[in-house]
Amino acid sequence: MSGTSTATNCRSRHSTTPGRTSAPCSSMTAPSSSRSLICATTACTTASFPARVSSIWSGCCASATGTAPTRPSLSRSSTPGYARRILHSPHGRSPRASRTSSRSFSSTVYKEELMSMARVEGLRIGDRYDIEQLMYKYCKAADMADVDTQADLFHEDCRVLYSGSTWIEGREALRESLRKAFIRYVQTSHAVTNITIEFQDTDYATAESLITAWHRDAEGKEWTLHGRYIDSWKKDRHGWKMQTREILAAGAENRDESSLNMLKRLTVSDGQ
Repeated sequence: MSGTSTATNCRSRHSTTPGRTSAPCSSMTAPSSSRSLICATTACTTASFPARVSSIWSGCCASATGTAPTRPSLSRSSTPGYARRILHSPHGRSPRASRTSSRSFSSTVYKEELMSMARVEGLRIGDRYDIEQLMYKYCKAADMADVDTQADLFHEDCRVLYSGSTWIEGREALRESLRKAFIRYVQTSHAVTNITIEFQDTDYATAESLITAWHRDAEGKEWTLHGRYIDSWKKDRHGWKMQTREILAAGAENRDESSLNMLKRLTVSDGQ
């Protein structure tokens, strides 16, 4: 059979088969034997594959005969079943897209929560440092007899209890009490350790620390206090300042303890 008759039969089969889509073999620039083989392959392929796949093969056929092939449609909308997945998706998207979007949203929320926690913890670290430094500053001011610096570490409406049962009310009353104490003692040494701070919110905190305070009066007598500072701190536009301070004594050396507010310990001597 000649190449011409084969090409003719190929075109007739393409045109007479109902429901099939194929491209005719155009531009007869290739040898007749090549055209026969290509057309025969196309006819067999279109008989067993869907129209979309057949169009790809037809494009290859056109390329082999010298004609620029038509780019096949690879859009997701032409994929069988894709439209059904979109219609049945609760948000009008494919299930895979929904899952990906959900994971992305959860990851974003989690990262924002971590960043928020980091900001809060970072804020507390800075505030903790400030409070600790102010506690050290108080001790230094006490040893240097710096009344104003020591008093200015308290709020104007502060309350302080060093000993006995009478609270010192207000910063100016505290300033006067400290001035009298500095006249009575010629040397002191305050050491604060074991500081613990708890934040109730961003502007209020409570603190507890150990205090060892050595004193020497004008007559040369020495005594040492071992106890705890129980403090509350409040922050305003000027920074952190003490709102209240109370001293609870664990004991004292070379001093009558009757005027001190003693620290109450938990005991198990009764077996309970």
